[in-house]
Amino acid sequence: MKIHQLLVMIYLVATSAMASDCPQPASLNDDWEVTANVQAAGFDAVALCAVLTEIDNDKNANNMHAILVARRSQLIAERYFTGHDKLVGDWFEREKIFGASDLHDMRSISKSVLGLLINKATIML
Repeated sequence: MKIHQLLVMIYLVATSAMASDCPQPASLNDDWEVTANVQAAGFDAVALCAVLTEIDNDKNANNMHAILVARRSQLIAERYFTGHDKLVGDWFEREKIFGASDLHDMRSISKSVLGLLINKATIML
């Protein structure tokens, strides 16, 4: 066996192991079509998993609650984190482990998204 064949085999084994370590989104009957084939959706499975793992391990992730990666109405990846949350009417924040079934307090983000959509619509006119 030549050295370049051995290196290719090692690379394929390593990348398939890394991709299999990255959990796939669960199908929850919530109108998201979950794709099992990340490559078919146009993503590099190993790179996507590496980025999500890096964010997961970053202790300075600025209180991120969740990341969802979607393309063409298909859920490609999702990752949930532990963060601070303050419910409407509460005086104090609490630490919460977020998951797929948790509702997130939207507050000011809806104004930002609405502004973004209006801007996009005026550009398209």
